[in-house]
Amino acid sequence: MGQIREKYLKDSTVTIVLLGSCTHSRRYVDWEIKSSLTQGEQHTPNGLLGILLPGQGNSAHLPDRFKLNWNRENDCYALYKAYPSTANQLGAMIDDAFGRRSSHANQIKNPQEVMKNNHKCKKCGVTH
Repeated sequence: MGQIREKYLKDSTVTIVLLGSCTHSRRYVDWEIKSSLTQGEQHTPNGLLGILLPGQGNSAHLPDRFKLNWNRENDCYALYKAYPSTANQLGAMIDDAFGRRSSHANQIKNPQEVMKNNHKCKKCGVTH
């Protein structure tokens, strides 16, 4: 997790999870979310924003770690949004997720265990 944080997320403040039909079953998605949510003396967690990709209808299966940090009432750390139609909409979503880094940090749920392998997709039934 330290390698992911250091090499890929070091200068980022918000992690955007693009939610497609099989995103929930990918171990690397879990690892990046875990690393993004890491808190500590030297780590401020990233905001967490899930964006539903076009063509997914009204919902997608959420990665387990994302699901732990989101709820329908929106009194949680993660945000889950439909695909934006303008750059301004995307900017507002990112700003909202950024703000939650401080306003909702006490609601982060980031258990130690990580996905060791990809899981079987709940949509297509294949392990990718």
